[in-house]
Amino acid sequence: MVQTSNDLKSFIWWLQTTEAINQLEFSFQEKFTLLDIIKKTKSENAHSYIIAWLLNPKPVFNHNLNHILLEKFFEQISKKIALPRIEVFDDFKIEREKDLKGKRIDILISSKENKLLIAIENKIESKEGTDQLKNYYKILNQNYSNYDNQYYLFLTPFGDNPTHNKWKTLDYGIFARIIGKILEQKELIKSEVIKSILDEYLIILRRNILMEKKEVSKYWDELYSNVLRYDSIFYELIKYKKAIFEKIKLFMGELIEKFNLIPDKIKKREEGYIVRFTTPKLDAYYRNVGKARWSEGKRIPIFEIWINRRDMNQLDQLDIAFVVGPGEETERKKLIIIIKTNSDFFSYNEKQTEYSRVYRKTLWHLKDFKGETEMKKEIEETFKVFLENDLKKIEELLT
Repeated sequence: MVQTSNDLKSFIWWLQTTEAINQLEFSFQEKFTLLDIIKKTKSENAHSYIIAWLLNPKPVFNHNLNHILLEKFFEQISKKIALPRIEVFDDFKIEREKDLKGKRIDILISSKENKLLIAIENKIESKEGTDQLKNYYKILNQNYSNYDNQYYLFLTPFGDNPTHNKWKTLDYGIFARIIGKILEQKELIKSEVIKSILDEYLIILRRNILMEKKEVSKYWDELYSNVLRYDSIFYELIKYKKAIFEKIKLFMGELIEKFNLIPDKIKKREEGYIVRFTTPKLDAYYRNVGKARWSEGKRIPIFEIWINRRDMNQLDQLDIAFVVGPGEETERKKLIIIIKTNSDFFSYNEKQTEYSRVYRKTLWHLKDFKGETEMKKEIEETFKVFLENDLKKIEELLT
């Protein structure tokens, strides 16, 4: 059991009772909006309608910003995905709840001229449905097969990882940044009504979705001074996290043994670990064709459990990845051909030559920590789901 000191308990108590925290919360509460009144500040439908309205160059209720917001959106997401050059905006359609064979896509952006399709699935507090993203991708890909440029974005408050590898992460911070920039350029906004709507939506994003409290600096001196007063316990917090990740490492080793998997070497990373394994079925095909420096059993493909890997921008979470490493050229080429052929399941990057991560899924996050027993139960449950579904699929495709 991970223990906490009296200093840490005192700090947590202070955070829970200080008037500074209450005042910070109140300072946002007093700026109520229409969505507060109708209790829709975290409604996925409400946010989807607002975002679709913002991105639409010619909405029914015209904001008179034309395609400026859509352009800024493309600027932001181009940092994550390689968008084609877009010069024509006249034919862009922004659709809500687009019905395709009974499946409704939250926001669909399309342009025949640019042969461009962008699907956005929005989740704020709800979770993905079973195979939801997989089914959406399949239907959209079939219905828009003549659109050469297709992108699938999974929108959550903080950019949670989607379960399907064709979907990329998108966080609400993008829309806060876009609106913030528009409001700074006052000459762009022709109407006080539109300015008021943008102001209100930015408050909602920062307070209810992103919980940004930076602009309220009045009470930060008290917060900062108390953080300094309790600075010694931050070292304990770091040790506390490390202890949790150490327990996860040991527990994953137990699960590998429990489910009759074959362990490979464990790698230490700064503040994290990589626990590796394969299955008897895959081992029969790919043992002794890889390189010893990569795998103890000289395996080409290997499963890696990533625990807090900062080098992969994987903080405070537990991910599972399937990685194709170095090995005999003929065998490796056969493997890559199968992976490329099944691009609806695997994700292959041509730039990754010797080491190719072709699958990745998040199993657990530190923010969900409610105690060691509950943590182990949740990790085992998600790991079992992975073994019964995605792992079996990988075995079927590669053997």
